[in-house]
Amino acid sequence: MQSRNLTLEKENQGLKTKVTELGLSFHLHRSRDSTVEVKKLKGKVEELESALQDSKLLIEQLGVREDHLEGELHQSRGQVRERDHVIGEAVAQIREIAKQVQNLEIRADVLSLMYESSTDIGRELALLLDRVKTLGIKAKEYL
Repeated sequence: MQSRNLTLEKENQGLKTKVTELGLSFHLHRSRDSTVEVKKLKGKVEELESALQDSKLLIEQLGVREDHLEGELHQSRGQVRERDHVIGEAVAQIREIAKQVQNLEIRADVLSLMYESSTDIGRELALLLDRVKTLGIKAKEYL
């Protein structure tokens, strides 16, 4: 029995040694796997940092572009105000001309009645005055 106990003890000691070796081997493999995981995670972190940097640069570029577009918008608004002013002035001048043409129409009507005669100059003057009258009618559209 003692020999059997010694045999079992030796066997037990051998098993303990194997368990210890397996434990070390397990830790070693686990450590390698962790190292691989850490390297993968480092790579992903670097990718994310690079993407973040790219995004920061893009945001800066968009900010500069926005400032530029705001400047262009401000300039365009100024040009539109200036154009509106010029158009307003032109419309006022057109209305003034239309009034003058209407006055000429009235005078032309009176003169055509006075000079309607059988002479060539009278007929020519009546035609000319008729044209002025037509212009007066067209000018009413601009008033």
